[in-house]
Amino acid sequence: MSMNPPAISKITHINAALQAICFRLQLPVDQFELARTKHEEVGAWLIHEDSPVRQYSPRVYHQGSMLIETTVRPLNRTEHDLDIICQLSAAKSMTPRQVFDLVWSRLAASPVFKDIIKPKQRCIRINFPNKFHLDVVPAILGGATSETSIYIPDMPGPDGKWKASDPKGFAKWFEEMCKKVKILREKQAVIYMSDGSVAPVPNPEPYHLKKPLKRAVQLLKRWRDMQFHGREELVTPSIVLTQLAADFYDGDPAPYEAVQIIIDRMHALFAVECPVVKNPVNDQEIISEKWQSKPECFEAFKLAIADLRDRWQKLPELKGVPVIAKELEALFGDPAVEAIQDAFAPIEVARSNSTLHVSRDTRMLVPASLPSAIKVQGHTFYGS
Repeated sequence: MSMNPPAISKITHINAALQAICFRLQLPVDQFELARTKHEEVGAWLIHEDSPVRQYSPRVYHQGSMLIETTVRPLNRTEHDLDIICQLSAAKSMTPRQVFDLVWSRLAASPVFKDIIKPKQRCIRINFPNKFHLDVVPAILGGATSETSIYIPDMPGPDGKWKASDPKGFAKWFEEMCKKVKILREKQAVIYMSDGSVAPVPNPEPYHLKKPLKRAVQLLKRWRDMQFHGREELVTPSIVLTQLAADFYDGDPAPYEAVQIIIDRMHALFAVECPVVKNPVNDQEIISEKWQSKPECFEAFKLAIADLRDRWQKLPELKGVPVIAKELEALFGDPAVEAIQDAFAPIEVARSNSTLHVSRDTRMLVPASLPSAIKVQGHTFYGS
């Protein structure tokens, strides 16, 4: 089957730019290390031998984007956050209020944390000024769905209620959806005490080994942050975006095509109804509850996806690097500027030297020696 080299070339440029943008969306090393340090400090305080929490064999571990490695650099220098679970081996006879207050009281007894904690509906927020905030979610082990199922206190009123969850199960499911063999990491030491443990935050995954689905999720999360900047009350939670992306991902290794199929399928789904999205490993947990309780949030996201789909389809039709660069910057913000410069320059050098090749299978840049390599002709789309 014949292929059009100029068309391949333009998609190659766009994919290179998107990969470079993802690289710049990675959480800076200093912010990552700060989050890891605070996670360990909070965990050590909760499980210390003098802690009332210790009698319930607390297990402290992180959840969310840090666990599945889809964190993104905060937008416009805003603070990033880390979510951790403080899981207790407590009987379900304990009320949500008792579990919440137990963890709150321990944090309030800390000379370091007592003045920077704030109660939230389902967590205790620790604000580290001008740095980031850490949300500590009290939990008890329970539920028949899996061995990692938990209940967390939901405190809309004074007594509260239990809410089902399973962040570990979700993370395992997400890794399966990535359709890649998980890269082995250097083993990390676990801070352990006889009646409690703190699971460490693992080293960040090297970008070049990051799975394509994770890159797609990072792009979608940054686009969402840009789209709803100043309208944060309408933001769709990351876990909903992540699950839908994983559900609709078809295994394409190239970021442009991976995102394309995800947003096409989201658009088709939203045209029918507002979906009820449940945790795939715990159907008691409705993760799209914000859409059900605040329909305006779903409607805003539905319109935003329709707009993104239209703009995404038109990206390969844009003429000239400056025009494409401007559109990518509008979609993803500051990381796009330097990313495009760094991504396009070596491609043009390779093109001018007649050494630029792409794979007929993946449309990604490949060495000329590979059987699937197709040489890209001397076309350029810098002009009209």
